[in-house]
Amino acid sequence: GQIRFVSRIPARDELLKAVRDRILEKMRIKIARRRGRMYLLCSPDHCSQEDTKKLRANVDKAVAELGVEIDVKLISDDKDILAFGVLPKQTPAVVSAKYRTRSSHHVPEASIVKEWIKDIL
Repeated sequence: GQIRFVSRIPARDELLKAVRDRILEKMRIKIARRRGRMYLLCSPDHCSQEDTKKLRANVDKAVAELGVEIDVKLISDDKDILAFGVLPKQTPAVVSAKYRTRSSHHVPEASIVKEWIKDIL
């Protein structure tokens, strides 16, 4: 955290404001960390519209039951599906992506970045 008071006892209101600000900062960090996206892959040649609707409904139901905010994107172009490492004939498929802020306001060392890359793989 951030050091706000050094060698003095702050006034009550000042202390409460500092505590409240720190709690709000922690909540913003936690909320930012929980962002993610689900990609629904459905090739028109290999995935029926019924399957696509059922998949979307199931994902929407799961998101609603968990009470989370997550982006859901439908991908139907075969080239885009291949970019995810999935063959069009393997659809319907779901790919999840978790976006986490790993660093801000400073340049991380290469060794730290390598650990992040290992976590992705």
